[in-house]
Amino acid sequence: RLLKQCQTLNISILQELPKDLSSYSLFVDAIFGFSFEPPVRGVWVSIINEVNAVSSKHNIPVVAVDLPSGWDVDKGKLDGKDSIALNPSMIVSLSAPKKCTLSWEGVHYVGGRFLTPDVIEKYQVKLPDYPHTQQVMRIDTIKHSKI
Repeated sequence: RLLKQCQTLNISILQELPKDLSSYSLFVDAIFGFSFEPPVRGVWVSIINEVNAVSSKHNIPVVAVDLPSGWDVDKGKLDGKDSIALNPSMIVSLSAPKKCTLSWEGVHYVGGRFLTPDVIEKYQVKLPDYPHTQQVMRIDTIKHSKI
């Protein structure tokens, strides 16, 4: 469904990584989803390493959607042989911050007010107090005990 949405919105779909990533001004990391379990495998190892290298060398920010690709949803970035992961400049959590992001100290937003009150209560989800009708809120400036 996401592919169809991108096509409808005339968003270019790349079949392979461009040869020169240094011409980009921003990388949006939405490679793996919430259910991903490390380690990163296959062709994704070289892609993640290349994006990290170019991002670092050319100071190109990486914005991770929900959680950075390669991170464990509970533990965050792993150590050792399982540590291949994108190095985000910013995280935009969907609906609620994931456990792995709570100790991260970079720029962090949460977006989308999609959780119903019964889901929030059942899972004891702590959400920020969104001002008015805002859908996105910066949360790295809020103490985690409040979210």
